[in-house]
Amino acid sequence: MTIAPTEERRERGGSTRARVDLLNAQRELEASAGNCSAACRALGSMDRAAGQVCALATSTDDARVCDDSKGKLTSARARVRASCGSCPNGPSVDPNAPVPSQ
Repeated sequence: MTIAPTEERRERGGSTRARVDLLNAQRELEASAGNCSAACRALGSMDRAAGQVCALATSTDDARVCDDSKGKLTSARARVRASCGSCPNGPSVDPNAPVPSQ
């Protein structure tokens, strides 16, 4: 399948946006400092962003970024699980849950 230049730019733009969303959510999680509601919201954002990063992966470099995103999400899940226990009606805190968990 050949991707038209405008489609390729759209995919690249989506991938870049998803990466930025992941980083922003990671910062929000780090800033939540014991506020489980905020931590769960940030974790949900990270979960969705990591899912987008991986869904948009089309190259070897993108696959590496996907793997990195999954690693960040796994660590974030473990952190939220340790400090909050769970996120009722929210994202999974199980480090082994699929990406995205919803």
